Amino acid sequence: MSALSDSRAMRECVGFTLVELLAALIITSLLIVALVTVLGTAFAMRDSTTAQLEETDQTGSVLGMIKSDLKQLVPPGELLAGAILGERVEESGGIRADSLEFYSASGSLEVDKPWGDIQKVVYSLREPEDDDHFRGYELVRKVTRNLLPSLEEESSETVLLNGVKSLEFQYYSEETWQDTWDSSANDDAPPEAVSVHIELIREGATDHAPPLELLCAVVAESAVSDETVQ
Repeated sequence: MSALSDSRAMRECVGFTLVELLAALIITSLLIVALVTVLGTAFAMRDSTTAQLEETDQTGSVLGMIKSDLKQLVPPGELLAGAILGERVEESGGIRADSLEFYSASGSLEVDKPWGDIQKVVYSLREPEDDDHFRGYELVRKVTRNLLPSLEEESSETVLLNGVKSLEFQYYSEETWQDTWDSSANDDAPPEAVSVHIELIREGATDHAPPLELLCAVVAESAVSDETVQ
């Protein structure tokens, strides 16, 4: 009886078997894999959401800048203001790469600079200089603060957006939308409104991303007319 009791006590003190340990390791590994997968998905969603928010902030700022420039457009004939020139440019494949040149009172006044608030603004597209594999144009805003006659025009360029597929301007006048605008051929008058259409290249996007669009009424008084164009 004593030997039987000792054998039973030894079996109770042995602990887990090898099969039980292997089963526990497999279950633990499966749990770790599932946890890593869930965390990886969560981090990817976080990064995607952050990138979308940053892109939304950037595009919103760009559209706000264009709107501010257009809202403060200075018609030709005013002091230091020149012609409004909107050109339709088509690249290969019929892609629009328009440009718009005008004068705006959107310049910031600085104590240490002699420039006024009127500045020449040009929006256009250009190919990136350091892009070995073309992935879209750069939307560039070129500003000239010194509007007085000089031997060399001083201007500064700012890249507003990368990966731009197309840039399209349209001009509304006399109940008609036009693809080009030349104020010298329109009695030095600005258009009544300007439409901006920007398409971006979104790499890896599974669906067609909506374009950036802006419709801005131009409120400016022509130097050759006493009527306000709205």
